Amino acid sequence: MSSAVIGATRELIQIGIPSFDERLRPGIPNNSLILLIGDPGSGFDIFLHQLLYLRNLRYHSRTLYVSLDRPTSEIQWELSAYRWDSRTWDFIDLSPTSKKISGYGGTIAWESNAANFLSHNLMRKLTQIKEKEEKNGSKAPIDSAVNSLTSLLLNSDLQTVLGFINEYGANIRDTRGIHIISLVRGVHGTQVEQILSHYADVVFEFVMVREGGSQEYTRYMGLRKVRGVSIPPTRMFKVKITNTGLMPETIEQL
Repeated sequence: MSSAVIGATRELIQIGIPSFDERLRPGIPNNSLILLIGDPGSGFDIFLHQLLYLRNLRYHSRTLYVSLDRPTSEIQWELSAYRWDSRTWDFIDLSPTSKKISGYGGTIAWESNAANFLSHNLMRKLTQIKEKEEKNGSKAPIDSAVNSLTSLLLNSDLQTVLGFINEYGANIRDTRGIHIISLVRGVHGTQVEQILSHYADVVFEFVMVREGGSQEYTRYMGLRKVRGVSIPPTRMFKVKITNTGLMPETIEQL
């Protein structure tokens, strides 16, 4: 799984999707905070689920999934549509559809405590998983995802969200896994996207392009940034949504 060492605890690893790994060489660092920025409908949410599922399947990683915008039941339904088994995953449902959420000093409104509530629940669960894996002598990586920061930014100011990201980044450095945050492209402006990209170790971008005067949209995916890799791939390539997930369409690049 490893191809090179870039630091004392950082190795370059394959993401676990062969067709993408061929295009993303030499790989991405483990213990990374990965930002997915995508247009609605571009497939970035499918890629997130696909990545976690295949890593869990191939590397037996522990998977922790936090949903901020939709109930866990909807996420699990989407996973099952691709026959991606999530029965061993740990889910934290912090979606605002429940209006109020219990367990953090009583029952409080999501809207006024979004970032603090997320930080408390995610860090506590990560610590529990790490302690359990250490007690069992497990060497399996721990992967996690927060879907999506768009919901968080709509309910918290940017500085509070950056405080959460700093804490999150500090808690994943000994997990041997990958950790994903996602953001809908264009909702919060270019400046916010650039700031979040600066804090992330790895940045993937997913865009929808209307080709010429046609009525068809083409999906593209690219790797914008990889911390610790001197010359990461920087071209975007076509992707398509299939019944097995997001896949490269051709070698044609944007």
